[in-house]
Amino acid sequence: MRILCLLLCICLFAVTAEAATLYSMAEVIKNAVNIRKSPGGKLVDRLKKGECVSIIGTQMSGGKEWDQIIVSRKTDNVVICGYVDAVFLEDVTEKYAGVVEAAPGDRHMVLRFEDGRAKTVGESFMDNLSINHWPRVRQVAVSRFMSAGVGMDDVLYTSEGYSKPDFVHNWKNVDAIFPCAEDINLLAVRDMDGRYYCGLQDYEWLFPERYTGAEMVAVAPQFSAALSGGQVMVTALNQGLRSIFEAAESLHDIRKITCATDTLVCLDSTGTVHVFTDNPLLKAADGWRDVVDIASASRFIALLFRDGTVRMCGQMIVRNRNYALESEDILVNFNDILSAWHNVAEIRATYRMILGRTVDGHLYLLYPNRYE
Repeated sequence: MRILCLLLCICLFAVTAEAATLYSMAEVIKNAVNIRKSPGGKLVDRLKKGECVSIIGTQMSGGKEWDQIIVSRKTDNVVICGYVDAVFLEDVTEKYAGVVEAAPGDRHMVLRFEDGRAKTVGESFMDNLSINHWPRVRQVAVSRFMSAGVGMDDVLYTSEGYSKPDFVHNWKNVDAIFPCAEDINLLAVRDMDGRYYCGLQDYEWLFPERYTGAEMVAVAPQFSAALSGGQVMVTALNQGLRSIFEAAESLHDIRKITCATDTLVCLDSTGTVHVFTDNPLLKAADGWRDVVDIASASRFIALLFRDGTVRMCGQMIVRNRNYALESEDILVNFNDILSAWHNVAEIRATYRMILGRTVDGHLYLLYPNRYE
């Protein structure tokens, strides 16, 4: 029988000692916590203190609240699903306040605090949480499983599994970093001279010399765009994509760009959104007004309005057991969940996660999960 589990939507305004919220990302607060096949049932596995799991349901049994969880085990092919006594789990976002930057990933997030400390929260995979060697940083980003940060010394730091010679050239004199809109380890790096690079030779064509000095880039495996002086430049090898995006280069007074699969999104200085795509679900956001921030990835666009509310166009892919299945029955629009978000100051998005940061450094998190 298929167990359908949707969503994680967390508001951080109150810290409690209660069990983790339904459909949340939770942290284990005791060693050797049992995962059981059913509430109080057969032992399946054990969890370590500090390990993160995804809550996909709750059930009362024997006078106790049991959280149904899923957790990865080192490889995409092994995902544990079972029940845990809710008293041993704590909503991860209730533990952190004062966040000045939050970068979403595939199954974790990187938080940066005002003093430059960085903290990873979520599931451990391919050493994505291994950032203890980082000094204080001034920017963070996530490219699929890889965590990345720019230090106060202008050096690029990555999570331990990717801190290898030649992966990202051990860059120094780094000015800023920009993640990819897709689920691959592609990271754009701007140096102090304003030039753009990436760590994967096959994608160097995405960063032509004319991008030098641009304020930002938006990157997908099929194309890239750069914003310079309020105008947009686009690079694509595919003629079909070039024809879709060429009108973007005639825009003026653009202040932010972002992209999804085969989609470019621009926000101008008046708060109007311009969407270039052949996807009718995403095209619906074209012309929306009173928008102050945009974020997009995969097949959706998230928009932050002047009143602090968030909406989305398109559909997000819900994470499932093998992480690879993509079918229409697990593509979901989450506007009903986003309607509960208020007083948001900034939004960020990745393949399977939307983060909203409030002015006071609290977070909203949308992280859909499913177990087949």
